[in-house]
Amino acid sequence: MVTKPHPSKRSQRASIVALALLLAAFAFLARPAPSPAVEYHTNCVGHGWVAGASPSDGSAFSRIETGCGSTARECKLYNWGVYLGSQTTTTTTCNAWLMTYGNYTECASYAKVNFPAQWSEHNHTPDGYCGAFRMAPLGNVDAGDEPLEDSPDVTPAGAAVIGATAPDPDGGPDFAVRVYRSEAGQTCPEAGRTSEGRFGTVWPGEGFVELELASAGACADLDEQPVGFAVSDHPAVDDVDAHAVLFGSVADGVTAVSVVNGGRSESLEIVSGTFILPSTREVLDGAELIAMTGKGDVTYDVTVGEH
Repeated sequence: MVTKPHPSKRSQRASIVALALLLAAFAFLARPAPSPAVEYHTNCVGHGWVAGASPSDGSAFSRIETGCGSTARECKLYNWGVYLGSQTTTTTTCNAWLMTYGNYTECASYAKVNFPAQWSEHNHTPDGYCGAFRMAPLGNVDAGDEPLEDSPDVTPAGAAVIGATAPDPDGGPDFAVRVYRSEAGQTCPEAGRTSEGRFGTVWPGEGFVELELASAGACADLDEQPVGFAVSDHPAVDDVDAHAVLFGSVADGVTAVSVVNGGRSESLEIVSGTFILPSTREVLDGAELIAMTGKGDVTYDVTVGEH
């Protein structure tokens, strides 16, 4: 009887590795092609990625329009798969502007939007997305939906003014609200910073940067509701500390605005029909915003979305 030699452990490992590579290759070739994401479409409300005037100027938006109820909706922005920041709202257009958070390559950025009352969180990439080899954020969208043009609800109809301001606890430029009227007649506040009478933001590693007026407001029809507000979330990046900013605008009949959390109430100054409160996501999430009107108080729940 002839006994065949037992293969060595080394040859066994080589055979296992070869088989694993072969199976992986078959799995890659057999996997279904992912559905392409579209920049912007409508599912009850318009939402997605808005490129702005140019697809390469670093000015783009993660946006969800108003409508289909007044429940929480969140617009996030990512660059190369890294979370940049977000805006959360119940009463206004959700409108996170890429330039608010820094100087980022637009084609490598994308929007992640969430409106739990209507649809689940998903991504929208710009046409010509260039980050595919680093991150492939494909959205679950209906191929039959038609893209929307930029809305007159958020497009500025004229000049803007700087309204309420608040000091930065960390010593940076003051926080501020810029507000404009849109082509559709809505009131559109935008949170940022102010320095020497200019409106802008603080970019990581660069400091204060002035921002030209854009379709960046959290817009609301104040003829239909007394308050429009949103929360802008900013994670810690380089020399910019983590913070969240509650800001908004009020109708003429609103005489006072306050924020209540954990039994503590803080009154906010109203300037040019706007208010602002820089804080943290932990403090603002779960708070209540109370607006005093001639017809009584109106209370809103404040939410800050998850990273």
